[in-house]
Amino acid sequence: MAFENRHARWSAFVAFLFLATGVGLAAQKAGQPEADKPDRPARAARTVKVVYLEVTEHYEGAEGFRNPAVTGAAQAILEGCGLKVVTSDSTPSDATLKIDLQGTLKQAREGRVKNHEYVAGTLVFTAQGVKTFASLDPSASYFDTNPQDGYKTAFGESSFFSVLAHLLAEAGVTEPAAPLISVLENTRADLWMRMASAEALGAMQADKVLEPLLKALKDPLPQVRKEAASALGWLNDVRAADGLVVALRDVDTVVRCKAALALGHMKVQSAVEALGALLDDKDPDVRASASCALREIGKPAVPFLLKALKDTNADVREDAVQALGEIRDPATLDALVLLVGDKDEGVLRSVLKALAEFDDPRAIKGLIRALKEPDESLVFVAVQSLVKRGSPAVEPLIGALADKDPRIQRLAAEALGQIGDERAIGPLTRLISDEASDPRVSESARAAVRKIQEAQSHRKKT
Repeated sequence: MAFENRHARWSAFVAFLFLATGVGLAAQKAGQPEADKPDRPARAARTVKVVYLEVTEHYEGAEGFRNPAVTGAAQAILEGCGLKVVTSDSTPSDATLKIDLQGTLKQAREGRVKNHEYVAGTLVFTAQGVKTFASLDPSASYFDTNPQDGYKTAFGESSFFSVLAHLLAEAGVTEPAAPLISVLENTRADLWMRMASAEALGAMQADKVLEPLLKALKDPLPQVRKEAASALGWLNDVRAADGLVVALRDVDTVVRCKAALALGHMKVQSAVEALGALLDDKDPDVRASASCALREIGKPAVPFLLKALKDTNADVREDAVQALGEIRDPATLDALVLLVGDKDEGVLRSVLKALAEFDDPRAIKGLIRALKEPDESLVFVAVQSLVKRGSPAVEPLIGALADKDPRIQRLAAEALGQIGDERAIGPLTRLISDEASDPRVSESARAAVRKIQEAQSHRKKT
């Protein structure tokens, strides 16, 4: 039977899982090509021709209940991927797929989910000593109102087909590539099947999947284009760069986002201009994705990252700040210091952490200025950033001991105590002896002197 024509048997299995048990299938897999994911190491392809399939089901209140659709649908998918399936462990096989379902489903026979009952479980695929896993998570809430709509929602999020395809791909089994490509290219096939095929192909790390995924970037359906862009990013093949740059101009905002993230994940320096142009996109999510991608590319993107610091969207600014903190280009420091006082907590937190990466008096002045922030959690970040700078921060912090604000004095004393530099002992001692000092400031100064003296004593012993 052709792979595409097995949809009915797959649907039987999915209908059992989603309509009868309310299970949402969520693979613990790589996911989308997020910018902070490291490149995946190359894997050797594994030759798998025969798979031993084992299905176990344990339901409290429905002991002994078995649904043949589980085994039947799993077997149909595996066979559709060009693999022979055996159900006897005495028959030689190259790999094993174990599906385990369990839960408290009391209405299993009637195919209904009620009273917060659930079914959960796992899939484990083992090929030549390498194991890959996926989880089966409860999603009974999908079916509280309309079971048919619930089926569509849950199936759209994660199908058994998608989970199993990823298990095979993550294990390095490339045999499913041809049938998956067939599903992807069949514009009359089920949409979710096509999306799952694109996603799984990106995990295969095989040359033969590149062209079909590039072709899918031009598919009439934006859902397919979106998955193709994500898959190409995860495939991490620079030959896909030109196609992804074109996709940055897609009419669909999600496709533009995914294409940008893919280029960032691949660190395509030639795409910097095109990604920089996206910072003018009307959609804030697209601008945030472009900023995230530019962050991954690094120093060549600095001019555009500086532009992103002025964006009205906080996520865009935050990504740009984090990137500039990692790049540590002194020419960007003044722009970062100007963001001390940003109204968004996430942006300001990132600014304070970024300033800690610069060995420059301007950065230290910016951090000391942040000690005036009303948010204690942000002040803590500023103090820790000053402590991280160490010796260069000592003199500016000593200067802060003379601030008119007791809170600034106290925080400066605490930071000096953590740094442990003996240059601070004299100024701290004078602060302690100053009768006009706030009692809390004096106590912080005493504690700081003790810490510095203990650090000195420890250094002498070692």
